[in-house]
Amino acid sequence: MTKRAVENIKSVAIVLLLAVTVALGYYSGAFSGLLTRNNALGNTESVIPNYTASEAARPIAIVFTDDDGVRTAAQYDTALRDTLYERTRGTIGAAVAYAGSAETCDETEWREALVSSGVYYEYSDELPIAVICGWLGNTAPDLKAGGLTRRAALRFDNKTLYFSTDSGFTKYVTAQFGEKPSIPETAAVRVNFAFETDEKSPSPYTLLFGNSVFPRYAVQNPLSETNTGAVLTELGVPPGLQPSYSDSEGTQVYVTGAFSLSLSTGGAVAYRLFEEPTEYERLPLGDSVEIARRAVFVGDLAAGSARLYCVGAEYDGERTLVYFDYFVGGGRVYLNADHAATIELRGSTIVAKNIVFREFMPTTADPTALLPIKQSIAAASGEVQLAYAETGDGIAVPYWREVRL
Repeated sequence: MTKRAVENIKSVAIVLLLAVTVALGYYSGAFSGLLTRNNALGNTESVIPNYTASEAARPIAIVFTDDDGVRTAAQYDTALRDTLYERTRGTIGAAVAYAGSAETCDETEWREALVSSGVYYEYSDELPIAVICGWLGNTAPDLKAGGLTRRAALRFDNKTLYFSTDSGFTKYVTAQFGEKPSIPETAAVRVNFAFETDEKSPSPYTLLFGNSVFPRYAVQNPLSETNTGAVLTELGVPPGLQPSYSDSEGTQVYVTGAFSLSLSTGGAVAYRLFEEPTEYERLPLGDSVEIARRAVFVGDLAAGSARLYCVGAEYDGERTLVYFDYFVGGGRVYLNADHAATIELRGSTIVAKNIVFREFMPTTADPTALLPIKQSIAAASGEVQLAYAETGDGIAVPYWREVRL
């Protein structure tokens, strides 16, 4: 994400801040008792007192439907999606803060909510409801153990929050949600959910935008001789420390009494703590995500065409792993590495981090025409998402990728 000695330093700051960017002080998070897909993380209290949880991911798709049924939607238009998010997040945040008890609902009610006046958010990957809600506002008690979700909707007329979870559909009646968002009429976009045009669609909640031509992105390593030192300092290397050695491929390795850190010529950083804690308190997952976010988003600037989003977190009984990937133009970038960043924690201690620095700039030549998404989900017999693949010639090319959660 990322998306230039002052400009070059900014470039790196951009590379690793880009998801959290705009509103670092707006959200407070009360994360405890969160669930991963296979592990209950317990109802321990936060060990990060009085911190403000900042968003580590934003929705990749947003739909706003007004009282007349006119929809404004964005998925591949980053600027419009940002505008919709800024206009709607406070409304959903207020609804979260006043949410009542959890109730189950059926798919018919869920679909009615999607086509009614309200707001719909879709995330790229399944994340705990409480973590997402913590980025939006104070999480009400019943939302603290609400399972995993990728899709959420606020229906205005019945003041109800809906979530499509890993185990079905859940709703929370909310006492209030504040004022309805104000969206410019000129932003209206015609879009349907797949189930509105085909009840038997193999991916009923895919948004059927008309565009199927997407830009390519030029990809480069933004680290250079002029900015690497500043970045390494932010990553924990003492100022002025020289590399202990370089390997045959040019990777520089820094070794201190506490940790080692390597920096490859391709912009990959690998950090490992020598002495890991043997006794530690297991953190709520939301706390782990916030610690990882602070470790990954280097610098204090944010701009450009890419974003770095949290795409998952898991606890395996001994450690917590938090994953981040780059997103450009509504599509997730699949690097040659597993993820753009992986942070490993034991308790509140980061014991390892792997970060791949990349900068993405849109190109004006040779856009890629893909199969229309409705045909793509039919061919895949399931959901597809826009994705970008990093090629060896410094270009990221778009394609439809099957979703397997």
